[in-house]
Amino acid sequence: MKGYAALIVITLLVVGIAGCVGNGSSGATTPMKTSPTATSMTATKTSTGPVASPTSTETTTQPKGKKEVSRSDLLENLNSAWSFTYVSNGTLKMTVSISTNGTSQTDNVTLRIIERGYVDLRDKRAWINSTAIGSPDGAQTNTSRIIIGETTYVRGLTGWIKINDTNLAAVVWNYNIVNLARKYLSEKPESTETNGSLVIMEYSVPNYDLTDLAREYFSISPKTKVEVSNGRLEFYFRNGEIAGGELSFDVETSVQISDPLLGNATITQSGHWEQVITVTGINVKEEVKAPTT
Repeated sequence: MKGYAALIVITLLVVGIAGCVGNGSSGATTPMKTSPTATSMTATKTSTGPVASPTSTETTTQPKGKKEVSRSDLLENLNSAWSFTYVSNGTLKMTVSISTNGTSQTDNVTLRIIERGYVDLRDKRAWINSTAIGSPDGAQTNTSRIIIGETTYVRGLTGWIKINDTNLAAVVWNYNIVNLARKYLSEKPESTETNGSLVIMEYSVPNYDLTDLAREYFSISPKTKVEVSNGRLEFYFRNGEIAGGELSFDVETSVQISDPLLGNATITQSGHWEQVITVTGINVKEEVKAPTT
């Protein structure tokens, strides 16, 4: 049962978006190779230099004579960003319960999702390489995705699979860090912190704004009930340009299935998702081609 519960979660994540996540940029993308520290906020941003750590809560005042960067200035810079590269580090902690034939078994699953990606917002082309690492067993699964318009290509153990699912592609276009910042910066943040040239803005996210995202992560079937709560977004800006951010939310799901191994079963999931994204380049052009399926 433990292996089965973990398999459910891993399958959902690596085939879904985990997903807003190496090397190569075309149909021949290769599984990424990265270390755990590659996704920290100390990564280098190619357009403006080193990105400062967002963990400090020190609040500083602007020096005299220096104009404070406004949200309208940040939005203007964001609107000129037509492509970006990024790395991200996501952690999922989930309790999975499977009830069948009057019995119930529960498994605690922790997954780390390391992701590298390129997103072209103008031409709607992207590639994303992900590695899912289970804990405590350390089991690892690598996947690559190419998104062209509304079509998604996923590479797994058996090669490339073409998926004509507009919802799956929409998650990439709607929930990437740049478009999220464009959307939320039109509103006043709950808090703003300044640490030198690094500005951190925090927002609460309405539950309905995360439902589609959570559904792509955690739905086992179209009948899966998904409830999201406690959504939080942070955006990091360095010298007026997007440097990264953090997304977190709680999720609960429930679905009834008919499985050859389990029979008629009810699967419930309850957990927390947290993802830190670092923007590593802005307005870079990479070729993205559809793979041969």
